[in-house]
Amino acid sequence: MTAWWWPQTMLAAVLVVSYAHGGLAQTAVVAEYEVRYGPLTVLTLRATSELGSGRYRSTSEMRTVGMVGYLFPWHSSATSEGRYDETGPRPSSYRSQGEYRGQRRMVALDYSEGGTVVTVAEPPADSDFRDAVPSELQQQTVDPLSATLSLAATPCHGTQHVFDGRRRYDVQLTDLGDATVPAAGQQLYRGRARRCRGEIRVLAGFWRVESHHDERPSRIDFWVAAPRPDLPLVPVYVELSSPLGTLSIPLAAIRRASEPVPDAEGHR
Repeated sequence: MTAWWWPQTMLAAVLVVSYAHGGLAQTAVVAEYEVRYGPLTVLTLRATSELGSGRYRSTSEMRTVGMVGYLFPWHSSATSEGRYDETGPRPSSYRSQGEYRGQRRMVALDYSEGGTVVTVAEPPADSDFRDAVPSELQQQTVDPLSATLSLAATPCHGTQHVFDGRRRYDVQLTDLGDATVPAAGQQLYRGRARRCRGEIRVLAGFWRVESHHDERPSRIDFWVAAPRPDLPLVPVYVELSSPLGTLSIPLAAIRRASEPVPDAEGHR
């Protein structure tokens, strides 16, 4: 389970970034993704982002599905809110909660104007098989859903300092230029897109594991495009790499929040 929270936090953050850079103010976008391990869909992800009037709000919901959902029932949700200007995001609060096999987990982060972070996490690190992140490493960071929002001004380069209430890591971003989106089952978008790579540097707070069980991600690649002319740029395909393999995450559906929800046959 240690790697499954990564698509949720990173992908929702990328969605907010792309939406902001697309310049469509006062609009909320809902995107749905399938998280695949080889031929199997193991997770579903819904990410919603809103940006306008100098503020942003991003939410994500994720759960295991299919046989994996039967064997490892897990779901999680997160919300980030804050202000946004030409200097980038300034989160005010971040909340996440989830449940795995009856165990509930939660994180609450609150931010001051000076960047100080106040953290509440249950269960605490000392009862969660991990070392606590030192207080000095928590400060002057952003939450995962806000992590790459600053790319609206400087797309796909720079380093983001991220703390999610349990784990502390940096993401170094590189623009890889125009590229073809890899094929992945029943994906919504095919063709060319802008490819960006994030190299992940783990710093503190991860579960203590043996090297042969290490699921910590090392890299995230995402392909960004507008799925249709009236929508902003979003990740249309994502790959998340770790020592145990690669998760492929194609965009399955997208709509403005004001549009009707399609039925099972795709009708609105």
